[in-house]
Amino acid sequence: MPLVENEKAEIYNLENGESIYRRSGFIKNMRVSQKNDGSMFLSGSLPKYLRGDNISDLTTTEIQCALRLIEKDMNLDLKNGIVRQLEVGANMAVTYPCSQYLNELGYLPRYKRMEVGKQSIETVSYFTRGKKMNFYDKVAESRREYVRTGEGNVLRVEMKYMKGVTRIMGRELHPYDLLKPDIYSFLINQWGEFYSSIPKARSIDWEMEGKVTPRQFSQRLEAIAVHLLSPKEVGNQIQVFTSSGQMSSENAKRSRARLRQLCAPTNHQHLIKELDQLVADTVNRFYEEKRFSQ
Repeated sequence: MPLVENEKAEIYNLENGESIYRRSGFIKNMRVSQKNDGSMFLSGSLPKYLRGDNISDLTTTEIQCALRLIEKDMNLDLKNGIVRQLEVGANMAVTYPCSQYLNELGYLPRYKRMEVGKQSIETVSYFTRGKKMNFYDKVAESRREYVRTGEGNVLRVEMKYMKGVTRIMGRELHPYDLLKPDIYSFLINQWGEFYSSIPKARSIDWEMEGKVTPRQFSQRLEAIAVHLLSPKEVGNQIQVFTSSGQMSSENAKRSRARLRQLCAPTNHQHLIKELDQLVADTVNRFYEEKRFSQ
């Protein structure tokens, strides 16, 4: 094991009576640990290791430089290493405070949604046991870590594969595979598609003129339900009812018309449009410049 800072040793006793001895520490930001069987684990950000921060994305050339620097510093050969966890992300400069965009992110079926923030939302996360998608205020996060980022509004969107990388990729993934066009293209597509699957326009404008009647209140609740479930999901359910004979074609036509009314643009639509465009531009830029951030 290479020379590390803040080294510590731990012993884990297994149910079968065996014990696992592990040493761990840090080289720069990279956590290094080694078990008594000789296996070694590295965990950390490549941009931070190479440049000291992860404010901007790495080019494929810079990824290669980071991997070679790790090999040099730690006297390792990463060519046969196996990637167990992986993060793909990008920092995007936005027009308004990040909390306004985060507030537009709705609920995604089969994923838990979590918000973090005191006075305003700073982070929104979607996660299952093996995958996590984070949206957060990068400037606020960097200030907490005492990293200078300048001013402005920067939204970080990152996807983390916490386990199952081999299953997702269909084979074992090695560190230098990140430089291959088919690998980073797949990961970038996954990142963009996950973002697109999240229902948007979670914010509802409650302002109404005059006295609010029960009918008007019910109509607002309808709009909230549509935005939380996503218009696509509601439209699919109308089709299910129609196909099963539970809803006539005429009623389905009326229901779709009502759905279109509920999905009419709101005062928040410009936020979603800007974010959609930024994600699309980021995906295109990665393709054009072969840029990939881990």
